[in-house]
Amino acid sequence: MRPAIESANLWPKDFAKALYLAIAVAVALIGPFVLSLQACSCLGFGPACSEALSPSNSAIFLGRVESIGYSLFSFFRGTVSVDFSVQETFKGKPQRRVKVNTKASEAACGFPFEVGKQYIVYATEEWAGLYTSICHRTIPLEIAEQDLQYLRNLPTLPETSTIFGSYKRYTYDPAFIPKYTPSIMDHYSPPEEYYRAMAPMTGETVTATATDGQIRRSKIDKDGSFMLSGLSPGTYKVEVTFPVNLTKPRGYVRGRGPRTESVEVSPKGCAQVTFRAEPNGRLSGRIIDANGRALPNVEIRVWVNKPAFVFWLADSSVKNADDGTFDIGGLPPGEYVLGAYVLALPSGYPQDPETRDRLFRATLRYCPGTPERNSAKVINLKYAQHISNIILRIPLKLEDWKNARDSK
Repeated sequence: MRPAIESANLWPKDFAKALYLAIAVAVALIGPFVLSLQACSCLGFGPACSEALSPSNSAIFLGRVESIGYSLFSFFRGTVSVDFSVQETFKGKPQRRVKVNTKASEAACGFPFEVGKQYIVYATEEWAGLYTSICHRTIPLEIAEQDLQYLRNLPTLPETSTIFGSYKRYTYDPAFIPKYTPSIMDHYSPPEEYYRAMAPMTGETVTATATDGQIRRSKIDKDGSFMLSGLSPGTYKVEVTFPVNLTKPRGYVRGRGPRTESVEVSPKGCAQVTFRAEPNGRLSGRIIDANGRALPNVEIRVWVNKPAFVFWLADSSVKNADDGTFDIGGLPPGEYVLGAYVLALPSGYPQDPETRDRLFRATLRYCPGTPERNSAKVINLKYAQHISNIILRIPLKLEDWKNARDSK
């Protein structure tokens, strides 16, 4: 019997070894690909006169890709190692050959280098060496003329700074034909004018206010561009004027995010600021109850009129005032549907979740007063138009809700 017992005891050990080996092989084979498929998320990059002075870019050079390959180390990190021959070094230690790591997949922010092509490489120093991605300003030589001009002239530039950019409004021109379809995987996308109908805000004013109170102003030119040069290095708040038929413009600093109230520029550096304005289309009116009195604590929602309707995916919403009035603004031209429902009963009435759910279902009305979405009135809003005096009656009788917990 002893041989049988020994045989039985050997099986679990062999099985454990086989399982361990299988897991190791699986990790070796699919691990790098799992890593390389991690979602890419970043703010993007700014112009050369911003990125060249950023401490996050520790090496900048012009180089030619000689080879692209995996090392055992990079393979397990989901990266590739790109071997460059260097023609010019603009930042960092000059070298004749240098290796730069990048993710193996663009979906994971990997830069799509090609053997034989030349690039201006902006790279970060990491514990594993130099690293770049589609979130860095790394660009092919054929579109790097402005970068080369700035980088080669950088040592002799004056110690002043520049803030430049553009200011335009969206027109929603129905005759506009896009020349390009943007993608989240774009690295060098063409100007926004290629895929959005826009017009320059010519004649409006851009103002840069320094922390010490000094102010510089410039008019927006015929192309929608502006430039404030010869600035003292430091932090500025950048604002633009706008007409009443437009909403307050959204501003963002390229490569840094939407913070135009704090734009920092370095000596010899710059910041690129973009402003975009939307038409200030508005819908306003009043919500009344069954007796024609003001009905407060109502949420008003507006949807673009589409065949596919999802109630919770409203394009805009607002809570009305105590006098029943409401005002929803910043709407582009188009066809809309407006609806509203009572959020909660006044103090002293039931406020439990079941009551709020019944209240929502009982009071939901679409303009001009129907409980059915398909019977709602379609509101045609023109560019920057203000449609007022909308009256929506919601037949709520508070006395019917005094004993809401007990009623069915």
